[in-house]
Amino acid sequence: LWMKKAADPASVEWIYAVDDDDPKSDMLKNWGTIKGKGGCVAAWNRAAEAARGKIIVQGSDDWDPPLSWDKIITERLGDLTRESVLAVSDGHRKDQLLCIAILTRNRLKKQGYLFAPEYDAASGIYSDNEFTARAYADKCVIEARDVVFQHNNPMFTGQPADNEFLRHNSTTNYEIGKRIFAERNP
Repeated sequence: LWMKKAADPASVEWIYAVDDDDPKSDMLKNWGTIKGKGGCVAAWNRAAEAARGKIIVQGSDDWDPPLSWDKIITERLGDLTRESVLAVSDGHRKDQLLCIAILTRNRLKKQGYLFAPEYDAASGIYSDNEFTARAYADKCVIEARDVVFQHNNPMFTGQPADNEFLRHNSTTNYEIGKRIFAERNP
């Protein structure tokens, strides 16, 4: 879907970060896969670190990007030498949470990672809260809420949740993530 909707798919570097023990990773063997230990935060960080482009986009299988998303992101970010984060809509939320990370390489360098590694203990829950809070605090957010990357998350769509979704969104993960956020962002 992402590739079909890109204006110039050949210019997009696709990196799939998977766990060492992920049985589904075989279907990606002909693509740029990076394996490693840890959860989703470790995987996102591995992929971001390996990426060579000036723009990093945290893609996931439950996001539906707009047509020509790559061109839109590049145009909206503008000067790619700046430390910038692009704030787009997920089609549902009305708050400021940036639940899809779109940023310049220089912003990634300043942060040192896409998401703080501590959030792996919470399956990434609250990692986007910290990403958002720090981007706004550093005044590097470019507002583009008119651009919609539709988040087809069962929380919003009402579709049945699979076991991975239920595990990821457990009450325990929310409690751990909230505690990590409070400790790291007093």
